[in-house]
Amino acid sequence: MRAWDGVVQQKAYEIGLGDGSSNMMWPLVVYFVLVLLLVAVMLLVSHVLGQRHLSPATASPYEAGIVSEGSARLRFSANFYLIAMFFVVFDVEAVILFSWAIAARESGWAGFWDAAIFARAGLERIDLRPPMSITLDWMLPAPAQGAIVAVCRENDQFAHDACRHFNDEETERCTRIERDFLRKLLGGCSTPISALAEIKGSQVHFKGNILSLDGREKVEIEKVVEAKNSTNLGKLAAEDLLAQGGEEIAEEIRHATK
Repeated sequence: MRAWDGVVQQKAYEIGLGDGSSNMMWPLVVYFVLVLLLVAVMLLVSHVLGQRHLSPATASPYEAGIVSEGSARLRFSANFYLIAMFFVVFDVEAVILFSWAIAARESGWAGFWDAAIFARAGLERIDLRPPMSITLDWMLPAPAQGAIVAVCRENDQFAHDACRHFNDEETERCTRIERDFLRKLLGGCSTPISALAEIKGSQVHFKGNILSLDGREKVEIEKVVEAKNSTNLGKLAAEDLLAQGGEEIAEEIRHATK
């Protein structure tokens, strides 16, 4: 689990319903009222229009005038329940595939590969990755990708102290370097900028790149420094990348996003 500084140094505002809570709740209230009315109407109609047979056969398992023999309870094999579960799984899967099929038409191949990479990460997390799968070791992640961040108010010292207990210092260092790299390049979530910082022994290994919007041009940077000297690694790596030809690509991205 990656955590960045345990606490992000930014102000997070409390979210509440406020004065508009009644406007947000009334559709839910109406929905539940309609459901209760529908159930009541169905019970009332069945009570009024339903037939009643006051005979000894009414209490028998099969109300057909024939006295049943033995128990009406049947013992099913475990295979029956297993097959039933498979049917449920396939039905749920069909619903998911239907939504994916609709989304794939809009997202295209880019969306397909996004979903594939996301699925691969999930399979690795639960140790179900197929043995025949391949690793795209040439692809770097987005800066601070996968980091789990705890956000609290600036003046909430209690929350700050609580977050420090589960903060991972190595992850904090790597994530901060990656974000400094992104910030120096003035990039955002949608810009083609990648970065990966890893601590190996007493050193920090950093890789970063920036690509043009059409993917035809790419400028890369790699640096290895001692961990104790890695405070400004992200910023220095970004400056070197800009000096090596990344400035033109960065300008292209800035003009395209204006």
